[in-house]
Amino acid sequence: MTSMEFEGRTEREAVAKAAAELGSESFDVEVLEKSGGLFGRNKVRIRVRTLSAIPDPMASGDSSSAGSVKSKKQNNRPAQKENRPVERKKRVEEPEVDIDPPEEKVLKAVSSFVEGMIERMGYEAEAVYNKSDGSKLIFEISSESSNILIGKKGKN
Repeated sequence: MTSMEFEGRTEREAVAKAAAELGSESFDVEVLEKSGGLFGRNKVRIRVRTLSAIPDPMASGDSSSAGSVKSKKQNNRPAQKENRPVERKKRVEEPEVDIDPPEEKVLKAVSSFVEGMIERMGYEAEAVYNKSDGSKLIFEISSESSNILIGKKGKN
């Protein structure tokens, strides 16, 4: 029985390596190991057996196993879920509610909290109340280190 093992980042890549090395696409594929690594370091290990080494199901008279030429087996792995279209629910817009302006002591508490947080990061900043948007309080933060506080592409 002629069998070889191949590795790739994905199952498709490992099968492509096997096809390139064997010079044929007529083989049986068995997935030996699928590991999902951190930061996309996936690794798939497969075992490939050439079809010439696999007994012909038609010759043995067993017509029930005569299926596709290329079959895939997974050892002790649950079947993968099918991707089905998801029915999306429409968002119900909440009516805007007029909220009284926040009390001065609340604004000072939030402002000092934000300034203290930035100070613990090692920077100086000033947080000034700008406006209310529904149930949100919007503060404007100004600092000489704003480029560091905002981060690359505004992601922080």
